Formats: sequence, structure tokens, C-alpha cells
Amino acid sequence: MLRSLSIRGGLLASAGVALGVAVAIGAVGVVETSNTATKAEAIHQEALLPLSAVKDMQQLIWHGRWASLSNLTASDAEKAKAYGAESATNYEAVTTRLNEYSTMPVTDAERAAMATFATDWANYMELRKQSSALKNDGKIAEWEAFRSSTLNPALAKALENLDKAIALTQEHATSAATAAQDAASSARLAIVLVLIAGVLLAAGFALAMSRVQARRLRELQDVVTALADGDLSEREADTSSNEIGEMSRSVHTAVTKMRGTVQTLAAASRELSERSTALQGTSRDLAGGVDRASDRVGQIDSAAGEVSDGVQAVAGGAEEMGAAIREISMSAAEAAQVAANAVQSAAEARQLMAKLDSSSVEISNVVSVITAIAEQTNLLALNATIEAARAGESGKGFAVVAGEVKDLAQETAKATEEIGRRTEVIQHDTRAAVEAISGIGAVIEKINDYQNTIASAVEEQSATTQSMTADLNRAAGGTTRISGQLAEVVGVTADTKRAAQSAEQTAGDLAGLSTRLRELIDSFRY
Repeated sequence: MLRSLSIRGGLLASAGVALGVAVAIGAVGVVETSNTATKAEAIHQEALLPLSAVKDMQQLIWHGRWASLSNLTASDAEKAKAYGAESATNYEAVTTRLNEYSTMPVTDAERAAMATFATDWANYMELRKQSSALKNDGKIAEWEAFRSSTLNPALAKALENLDKAIALTQEHATSAATAAQDAASSARLAIVLVLIAGVLLAAGFALAMSRVQARRLRELQDVVTALADGDLSEREADTSSNEIGEMSRSVHTAVTKMRGTVQTLAAASRELSERSTALQGTSRDLAGGVDRASDRVGQIDSAAGEVSDGVQAVAGGAEEMGAAIREISMSAAEAAQVAANAVQSAAEARQLMAKLDSSSVEISNVVSVITAIAEQTNLLALNATIEAARAGESGKGFAVVAGEVKDLAQETAKATEEIGRRTEVIQHDTRAAVEAISGIGAVIEKINDYQNTIASAVEEQSATTQSMTADLNRAAGGTTRISGQLAEVVGVTADTKRAAQSAEQTAGDLAGLSTRLRELIDSFRY
């Protein structure tokens, strides 16, 4: 029951117990005080007032007797009269007090003693009247005898009975006071006992409450201390519905969540360690691969530079060859034109054979022209041979044709020389001259055909060379761009290598961090 009390409830219960004890002590005090007051009132009514009354009566009697004696011994009448009046007043007061006493709550013994005294006092007062009458009558001797023999003994008897009544009243008062003291002692004892019982009850309740709360707080303290030491193991939570129970359940919930978090962190740290180790190995492999790729790219860059230089050189040669082929084309065109002219001249020569005799001079001119053509053809053949040698493999066929042209030019030169030698005998050998001219026409036609073939081949070679030159220029630009891009690739591979080294270092840092995290997690027990 105490375990389920809240702290506020426990404090209120402790305060309630203390308040109950205080109320009980107050109640006992009030009751005992009331009893004491009642007893004190009873003592006042039953002892003190009757004792005061009998004491007053005793004093009044003694004062009355003194006044009576003073009356007898007074020096003048006036004083005697005053003493007599005083004595009478005192005695009347005794009677009044006696009447008052009769109404007081006294014991039977006291009432009986006072009744005897009242009788004695009434008898004395009657005898006093008789004594006063004797004195007033002047019977002094009788008066004195009466006082000595009757009045004084009556008063003595009354005083004796009054002393008995006083003794009984004092005894009653003493007994009542003793009873009051006993009652006060009993009241004090009751209050002390109630106080002791209340203190013990309050102390016992407070001790039990403090033990229960302290035990629960120690249990909570053990959990918190274990938590401070890194112990997150499962513990039974306080199921009570008060503040400590709620706090215990909250701490238990927090420890449970923390345990789950630490378990998750432990798994994450293990995975992080594995991943960082794998990343470190991958980074090393990547760095090695980047090194190899950088070497290969460097080699490729060097080869690309060489290729670019070679292509640029080939492109320059192709441009030079194109220029030479254009010159050959122009020369071939001119040779074709000359061949056409030679064909035309041969035709004319055939037509003019009949006029050979009269046209020797013209034949000489024609021979001169043919000689010039042969020389020019020889020169063109020489140029073609040179250009074919420059063209390499692609100019071999052209070199063969150029050689044939050269041979034909030489033959033409020989023929013209022969014509020159035979000019003198043209007239004698016209048929032979016609045949020779016909042969010359046939040769010239062949030359014309060869020149046309050469011109077509040169045109085709020129187109091919131009296309090849354009392709080579594009190839040279491409190789230049490739070289630049390879340089960029080299830079990228260097950056990649640095990134791989940084990743390897980061992986190493992650491995160290995971180790420290694992050591931190291992400091917990869960």
C-alpha cells in the first residue's frame, strides 16, 4: 500500500499522521483540562468555599469576643457602646455565614459537624442575650457568674465543634487537592502517553514511508548508476502509479531505446568497418589502375603526337604532290594540244606530199616544229618521271607512261633527224616519205592518245590527291584534337589518382572512426 503512494500522498499522509497525533494530544489535553477545571471548580465549591466560610466564622467569633472584651474594659460609655455594636455585628455575620454554609455542597460529616456547631451557636447566642439582660439589669454578680458558668462554656463548646468542622473541611480540601493533583498528574501522563504514542506512530509511519521510498529510489539509483557505467541490460521497471514509478518507467523506456540505439550503432559500426576496409582496398586498386591508365594514356599521347606529326607531314607531301600533279596536268594538256597540232600537221603533210619538191623549205620548218615538239615532249616526260618518283607507289604507272613518252619523244627526234637527212631525197622517195609521214601521223595519234590518257589519269590523281589532302588535313586536325584530349585525359587520370588516394585516406579515417566507435559501443553492456 505504501509503495503505491505518491510522494505528495506520502507527505500528506505523514502530515496527516502528525496532525492526527496533534489533534489527539489536543483532544486529550482539552478533555483533561476540562476535567481539571471541573475538579478545580468542585474543590472551590466543595472545599475552598466551605473552608473559607468556617474560617470566616472562626475569625468573626474571635473578633466578636475581642469586641465583647473591649466593651467590658472600655474607659467610657461611648467606646463600650461601639465595641458592643461591633461584637453584635460580628456575631450576626457568623449567623449569616452559617446560613450560607448550609447551602454549600459539603460532606455529610462536615454538615453534621456544622449542624452541631449551629446548635451550639444558637444556644450561645441565646445565652448571650440572657447575659446582656443581666448586665443591663445591673445584676453584675449574677452576670459574671452566668458568664463564667454558662456563657463561656457554651462558647467554648461551640468553638470546639467549629474546630471539628474546620478540621473536616480542611481534610476535605486536602483530599480534593490531592485528587486534583492526581487528576492533573493523570492528565499529564495521558498527554505524555498520547504524545509518545503519536510520535512513535508518526515516526514509524515516516520511517516506513522513507524506507519504501528510499528503497525505490535506490532501485532507480542503481539503474541510473548502471546506466552511467554503460550497463544497458534489461531490468524490471517499477509498476507503481506514483511519481517514482512513472520516473522508473520513463528511465526504463529511455534505457530500452538507448539499448536499441547502441545495438543499431554496433551493427552500423561493424558494417562501417567492413565497408571502409572494402573501400580502402578498392581505392588502392583504383589508384593502381589509374597509374596504369595514366602510363597507357601517356604512351597513347606520345604515339598520337607522332601520328599527328606523320599525318601533318603526309598532308604537306600530299599538298606538294597535288601541286606537282596540277603542273603535270597542265603540261599534259599542253602536250595533248601539241599532239593535236602534230596530227593536224601530219595530215597537212600528207596533203602536201605532192608539193614536197617545191616545199622543202616548209618541210624543214615542219621538221623544226617536230623537233621542238620532241624536245618539249622529252622535257615533259622528264618532268613526269621526276613527279612520278616523288609520288612514290602511286606514281609508278605514271612513270611507265612517262618512260614511254620519253621513248616516243626520242623516236620522234630520231624520225625528224631522219626526215632531215632525207629531205634532200624527198623528191626521189615520195612514197617512202608518205609512208614515213603516215607512220609519224600514227605515232602522233598514239602520242595524242597517251597524252589524253595521261591527262585523264592526272585529273583523277589530282582529284584523289585533293580528297586525300583534305582527309589528311582533317586527320591532322583530329590527331591534334586527340592529342589535346589525351592531355586532358592525363590531367583527369591525375585528378582521379589524387581522388583515389584521398578516398583511400578517407577510408582509413573511416576505419579508425569505426574502431573508435566500436570501442565506445563496447563500453556499454547490453
